[in-house]
Amino acid sequence: MAKNFRFRDNFLLSLAFLGDEFLNITQPYPLQAERWAGLLPPDYKKSNLKRNIYRLLKTEEIEKIVKNGQPYLRLSNRGKKIIARDFSLIALQNKPWDGYWRIIAYDIPEKYKKTRYLLQQELQTLGFGMMQKSIYISPHDLAEDIQEYLESNHLSDFAFVSVAKRIFGKSNRALAWEVWNLEKLEERYEEWIENSQIFRQKENRDFQNFKKLQDAFIFLLQKDPFLPKSLLPDNWIGSMAINEFRLVLKTQLVQGGELE
Repeated sequence: MAKNFRFRDNFLLSLAFLGDEFLNITQPYPLQAERWAGLLPPDYKKSNLKRNIYRLLKTEEIEKIVKNGQPYLRLSNRGKKIIARDFSLIALQNKPWDGYWRIIAYDIPEKYKKTRYLLQQELQTLGFGMMQKSIYISPHDLAEDIQEYLESNHLSDFAFVSVAKRIFGKSNRALAWEVWNLEKLEERYEEWIENSQIFRQKENRDFQNFKKLQDAFIFLLQKDPFLPKSLLPDNWIGSMAINEFRLVLKTQLVQGGELE
């Protein structure tokens, strides 16, 4: 487990969800290390923790701030950009929807099937949903991004991007529910929340269970299109899962442990 552990990614992600309260650096270093131990593999060394935090400060991915007279570590602007790059759709969800759909339709010959596959992968990464075969849609303002991708990959003769105020046949919410299979995503989030609540029971807290829960949550973040809130059901469970993940992190921080 420790072999595949990426300290930087998990540290930045944890800071992104927990915010300024995350690491009070006025605590003696041994207490900081013990507090961190719950988020680290059992064989992780204190010297590695100190060295990695120093490296992140040096590369300006995290920064020291003073809050209420006390110094803390928090995610820097550069660190936020890294998280935004890896989970680019999260920030888009908080923007009010402008009411327009971005539509891409393509007809790429079979001899270019690899290029077609790469286009489909790019669309899925950007959160587009497949409305019909060879037709993808998104409520996010990504038309220029897709047009640039088409031009740079010499696909302008095989695909086009359009913007429409309304796609007739279904209400916008009903269309989103169907295209992005939100029912299935909802079920996955519900299952994850159930598992997280089991984990937060004291007898189930250990690093192995935490890591499984964390990996499962990151997987869901990558599957979630993070649609504008006006297209989601009321009391969308994905928002509840994000709050639950914060509780999981805090629980595991309090859990602590001993580092070598």
